[in-house]
Amino acid sequence: MNSRILMMVVVLLAWIVAPTTAEPVTDTFYALESAQEGWSGGGSGYDDGHWYTWDEPTWFARVQWFNNEPFIPENYKTIYIEFDIDRLDPAEGEGDFQLWVNWTTPEWSALGLDRPPLPDQGEVGYLVHSPMLLDTIYFTSPLHIELDYVIEDYNPEWVSIDAYGHNFDLTNGIIIHECVPEPGTLALLAFGMLAVLRRR
Repeated sequence: MNSRILMMVVVLLAWIVAPTTAEPVTDTFYALESAQEGWSGGGSGYDDGHWYTWDEPTWFARVQWFNNEPFIPENYKTIYIEFDIDRLDPAEGEGDFQLWVNWTTPEWSALGLDRPPLPDQGEVGYLVHSPMLLDTIYFTSPLHIELDYVIEDYNPEWVSIDAYGHNFDLTNGIIIHECVPEPGTLALLAFGMLAVLRRR
């Protein structure tokens, strides 16, 4: 009898802890900037990959937003970023570049809007900034950059690339963002039942 119960618990446990969210979402981005060219770019993010300019008293950056899952308080989000970068105009000297990621607060998702926060709407209070993910780099030749970040507190509805720099040409940008489930209460209960049955 115990063996049959044990088998049922194992099956239940496998079902509970199996991932229940969508596959990781891969988005793309690119950008360039120089004194002659100004800033331009694009990607697969919100509004056809538009880079929004945020000009706040303590923060200036270009931001492109990406969406994959709704706000889920018990989950978390992993982010992987990869891109190539080089200086755009040798006549302007070396290039420089910095990068963060941002994400939306639970309060933003509670508004029920189908867009991310935007600078012309006074919605900066709905953003959370990561620590500087890529501290200022200087370059005169091509570089390949790979970065990882985990948003631990919850799975936000929107994440963004937050970039700042001069005289650069950023290509082949990829951001992979995934909503990752945490083991739920039922999973913990099943683990406990399994431990008890094994002791018996």
